[in-house]
Amino acid sequence: MQSETIHFYATNPQHMGEIAQPSISYHEHNRVCGDDIEVFLVVEGTTVQQWSFTGQASMITIACSGLFGDIIQGVDFDTLFSWNQETIIRDTGITVSPRRKRAQVLALLATRNAIHEYLSDGKRDDFSDVLTDPI
Repeated sequence: MQSETIHFYATNPQHMGEIAQPSISYHEHNRVCGDDIEVFLVVEGTTVQQWSFTGQASMITIACSGLFGDIIQGVDFDTLFSWNQETIIRDTGITVSPRRKRAQVLALLATRNAIHEYLSDGKRDDFSDVLTDPI
C-alpha cells in the first residue's frame, strides 16, 4: 500500500511548479541522496497562503512534497515550526524506511528555512530539527 501511494503521488505530483510571484523561494539540498527541491511560498502576515515546489528528487521526496503542499496551506509560522517528521507521517499517512527519512521531510525543512529567511531571523534548520529520530 505504501509503495502504491508513493508511486501515485510521485507520478502525479501535486503542488509542483513555480508560483508566479512568491513572497519567497528557497532551495534545499539533501546531500545524503542528492535530492534538490525549491519551495515557493506566498505569505500574508505570518500565514502560508500558497505553497509549491520544483526539483530533481526521488519518488519519496516528490510524493511527500506534493502531499505536504496539501497540509501547509493556511498554516501559521508558529505551527509550522512545531512540525516534525511525526506531523508528516500523521498527515500524509506515509511511513518510510530509516534510510529515506530525509527524503520524507525535505519539503518541511525547505519550508522552515524559507520562513527563517523571510523573517530574517538569522536561523537555519537542519535535519536534526525535523527528524524525530535523526540518523
